[in-house]
Amino acid sequence: MGSRTLDSIISYLKQPLPDRETAVLSNDPDYIAPAGVTKYGSLDEALLALQNKTVFVCGGASVYNATINLADKLYITRVHRMVDGDTFFPEINFEEWREIFREDHEEYSFLVYERKK
Repeated sequence: MGSRTLDSIISYLKQPLPDRETAVLSNDPDYIAPAGVTKYGSLDEALLALQNKTVFVCGGASVYNATINLADKLYITRVHRMVDGDTFFPEINFEEWREIFREDHEEYSFLVYERKK
């Protein structure tokens, strides 16, 4: 994730997301990652270091845009109402994806898409 996404998570939870290894991307040499978080200066550096692991991208917009073409699965939560926001997920060409899972709830749906081969 990007540093602003991580900072917003820590602001809300007072810690990084629990029970997972967290990596943050920041090209700011003065950015100090919180305890338990590994900082990478570039996406290429992170992907090289994490190449033997399953990686989940969780924002922000620039990280999504840089990685959407690398993804083989999308885990999407679709909220069933209009929400104000200033950061958006990239447009998805659904002809390249097939839905493999759906769980509908009153206020949201959780969907998993797999890239067509």
